[in-house]
Amino acid sequence: MWNCSLVFLNFYNCTQFNQICNNYDRILDVVVSRLACVVEMNTFSFVNEDAHHPTLLVNIILKKPKHKDISRNSNHNYNFKKGDYMTMFQLFQNFNWNELDSFTDVNAAVKYFYDKIYYIFDVCVPKTKKK
Repeated sequence: MWNCSLVFLNFYNCTQFNQICNNYDRILDVVVSRLACVVEMNTFSFVNEDAHHPTLLVNIILKKPKHKDISRNSNHNYNFKKGDYMTMFQLFQNFNWNELDSFTDVNAAVKYFYDKIYYIFDVCVPKTKKK
C-alpha cells in the first residue's frame, strides 16, 4: 500500500508535509500538496479533539505574483512593424536619462523609466485593437 502512495505522490509531483503525531505516536492525517506548506499542531479547535486526530494548522506558502502593469491601456497592441524608428531613435537620444539619477526609490525610478518608454512608443508606434 505504501508503494502505491509513493508512486501517486511522485506522479503528481506532491510532497507529504505533516509530521505531527497523534497521542499514540502515529501520523494518521496526511497533508499532501504540490505547494510548500508548514503544518503545525493547532491549540484552538471548534470541537473536542479526537486523540487519533490532532487539530492541525496548515499554512500554504505562496509565491508573490509577478507585478503586472495594469495602468497601460490593455485593449490595444503596438504594431511595431509600422513604427517610426527614426523619430523613436531621436526621442531616445534627446531624452535626459540623467533624471533617473535623482530618484532615491527604485520603484519610482522604474515607473518613471517605463512612463517615458511608453510615451515614446505612443508617439512612434501605431496601435491596433485587440481582437
